[in-house]
Amino acid sequence: MTDIVDLALACYRKPLEYQDRFSLAAPQPAGMERLLWLANGSPETLEAEVRRTGARPQELRNAARFCVQQWCLARGADPYRVLGVEPGVSLEQIKEHYRLLIRLFHPDRGAGRETWTDHYASRINEAWAVLSRTSDRAPLDSRSYPSHIPIRDTVRPVAGRVVERTGPLSARDQPVRRFRARRRLPQLVWGGLALAVLAVLGGFYLDRFSVGQGGLDPAGAVSSAAPVRVTAISEPVAAAVEPGALAPLLAAPDWRALEQREQEVRRQAAQLRERRAQWEQTHQQRIVAEEALLESMRAERVRLEAQVRMEQARMEQARMEQARAERLAVERQRLARLQAEQARVEQVRTERELAERQRLDALQAEQTKAERLAEELRIERQRLEKLKAEQARNEQAKMERAQAERQRLEELKAERARAEQARLEATNRVPAVPVAVAGEDDLTVGELESLLNRYTQAYQRGDLNGVMALFATGARGRIQGDYATLFTTHYIRSLWLRDLRWLYRGSSASGSGHYELKLRRRDNGELRQVEGSIRFTVQKRDSQILIETIEYDWPES
Repeated sequence: MTDIVDLALACYRKPLEYQDRFSLAAPQPAGMERLLWLANGSPETLEAEVRRTGARPQELRNAARFCVQQWCLARGADPYRVLGVEPGVSLEQIKEHYRLLIRLFHPDRGAGRETWTDHYASRINEAWAVLSRTSDRAPLDSRSYPSHIPIRDTVRPVAGRVVERTGPLSARDQPVRRFRARRRLPQLVWGGLALAVLAVLGGFYLDRFSVGQGGLDPAGAVSSAAPVRVTAISEPVAAAVEPGALAPLLAAPDWRALEQREQEVRRQAAQLRERRAQWEQTHQQRIVAEEALLESMRAERVRLEAQVRMEQARMEQARMEQARAERLAVERQRLARLQAEQARVEQVRTERELAERQRLDALQAEQTKAERLAEELRIERQRLEKLKAEQARNEQAKMERAQAERQRLEELKAERARAEQARLEATNRVPAVPVAVAGEDDLTVGELESLLNRYTQAYQRGDLNGVMALFATGARGRIQGDYATLFTTHYIRSLWLRDLRWLYRGSSASGSGHYELKLRRRDNGELRQVEGSIRFTVQKRDSQILIETIEYDWPES
């Protein structure tokens, strides 16, 4: 459904394209009350429609006034359409529409100038008079709507207000009755004069002639002996009179009744003249009162216009003050935004400086930590070098001792072989046979030292395959999982085996001692030192030395 304000704008801008909308056959659009408020210049309605439609305020008011005239005050409109309401509405809504229409089209709003819309007020008053007296406010037929309705109770706008009246309207409020009474006055006067002339002529005619049964004779020819029955002209003739077109004239006139009637007509004419004089006097008094009222209303209007101008000046000053206050508020808001922006920039700069300082502190701490770790690494490297040198010396000494032991054993074996051969030669005198050297598969100290050196080096490198290659096949299952977990989560810094004591049993040996291990976690770089006891079981098979079992004490993490 098209909004009534949009429709009014379209009809105002292009009236020729919307002629069918102005016909009495077209239904009246819904929302006439909003259009009436807009035509009267309601600030709230005008501001809302300006925001909604984007049109200028003056264009909206002109369009609303134009469409109210076309829709409500078209020629032949019934009272409901004149007031812009539908049949069956409440009396309050009818009164509200009447108040808005009369405030819009009252002649006083023309500043004393007569305009072609002045007669709208009389039509609005007549429609209000009809609908305010109609109890059920049923729909009316425009063809049966009377051209003149006496108005007894109405409302009248005074100084921008609507005041309820219960008495008869003054001549100022009854323009239609006053003009129609003035228009009918000559007709009444001339009608009375014509009636008096006819009465005089009728009396003169009846005085000259008499009417009898034989026809129409002069009054002097009537015999005094002949009885004459005098009746009024309005009475019917006797039954003996023959019917015809002149039957009413055959009856004898009643001169006394005619004389009385003439006197009555004269008396009525005198009364009419007296009433006319009284009416003219009353009319003059009413005109004087109306002129005085009009003058007072003009003075009141001048005073109100002065008040309006003062109010407009005050409102203009208030608007200027408000505009200045709004500008000051805008400047304050802009200053507050600038201060907030400056504070935010200062905060960001402070946060950046703090973050930079924290980063520098972290870098310094990291550098200090790196220097400390480098120092520890240097010390650890020096200690490892010392340990390697000591292990090399020990290894060399062990190798020298092993070589000396091997030479000694060979010499002992050779000495035993010579002694045994000499003994056999001396006792049996049989040829010497080669004797197998005992203990060729026995473990030696050098072989155990070499095995432990390879184990330590592979452990320090984190070489899981190198470590597992030193273990027998049966011992790899459990050890491999533990070593894989350890090498995945830690860096092996160093491993020392101390105070190892070995017990030799031919091709196998078992030993026990202590170990020291330094680790560094891969995730957080934490340095950790672990130590405890350790036990080995070593077996030599097919000239290959492997670790059968290993047991060590590991602290709970």
